[in-house]
Amino acid sequence: MTDQPLLSVRDLAVEFGHGAGVSRPVDGVGFEVGEREIVGIVGESGCGKSLTLLALLGLLPSGGRVVDGSITFAGRDLRGADPSVLRSLRGRQVALIPSDAGAALNPVARVGKQLRLSLRTHRPELNSQQRRGRALDALRRARLPRPEQALAAYPHELSGGMQQRSAIALGLQNEPMLLLADEPTTALDVSIQAEILRLLVQLRDELGTAIVFVTHDISTVREICDRVVVMYAGQVVEQGGVDEVLTAPRHPYTAALLGSIPPLGGVPPEQLETVPGMPPDPAAWPQGCRFHARCRRFAELGEPEQCTTAWPGSAEGRALHVACHFPSEADRVGAGR
Repeated sequence: MTDQPLLSVRDLAVEFGHGAGVSRPVDGVGFEVGEREIVGIVGESGCGKSLTLLALLGLLPSGGRVVDGSITFAGRDLRGADPSVLRSLRGRQVALIPSDAGAALNPVARVGKQLRLSLRTHRPELNSQQRRGRALDALRRARLPRPEQALAAYPHELSGGMQQRSAIALGLQNEPMLLLADEPTTALDVSIQAEILRLLVQLRDELGTAIVFVTHDISTVREICDRVVVMYAGQVVEQGGVDEVLTAPRHPYTAALLGSIPPLGGVPPEQLETVPGMPPDPAAWPQGCRFHARCRRFAELGEPEQCTTAWPGSAEGRALHVACHFPSEADRVGAGR
């Protein structure tokens, strides 16, 4: 691994709307991804995880725009890049696996045709026979049973797990440097989820592909990721090595996410932790720490004023970072800080 990260995101901000109707669902997000590294991004729905991935590739929904920050991939500034440059990167050097593979695949085109079209776009030097062979190899690498049949199938003829593997094959057949996986196990049963997670790790090991893995399930991050980025209300509230953050969380939100997961062994608690309420509206972010209205520590400390008036940090760099005015000191010792 080189000293420079493969992907560097700094103070990324995304806005929708204009004037009084403007909202900023991604606000000051920063993280890095090294070569051959798997970085998990976790948080509740509506915290800006998927929009962050789409912003990296210039694929924001209509009306969305990056208004601040920088995106650097392999030393290249993507925020200021020409759209033609982004088109040349997508699918070749950076690939996206969407959360809904069934919706992402063209329903009226056979899987093989979709794979070959991507190869014709990004690998024009290949002839038709080579494209077919490479598409088959991608399906085999994605551990699809009977890849020849999958090649000739329409997406609706495949199970959800096979559709997801087909989407993975589509993303990886050009052997990208970076894979953006947006909740790739959503709506799959537990056994298929486990297979997809193992597949991502195997592909990283075989191809050297770095992966950004977006999920709302923090337990999966513990299984496959090297580092974790915890997002809440469009911001990064904690990040660092998986062992550091998930063994000794310092931010109350991270601790609450972990407390809501049933333990796999030992004596289960009488009641799992829950976080009351919902993330705030991006069009009306609260002042100060955006988690304070739902934070147990805020209430226990007598509602300190700084929690309601000042944002407690920034998300620069790869080091362990916690955006909290009152991070857990006991967990800080446990994390070796």
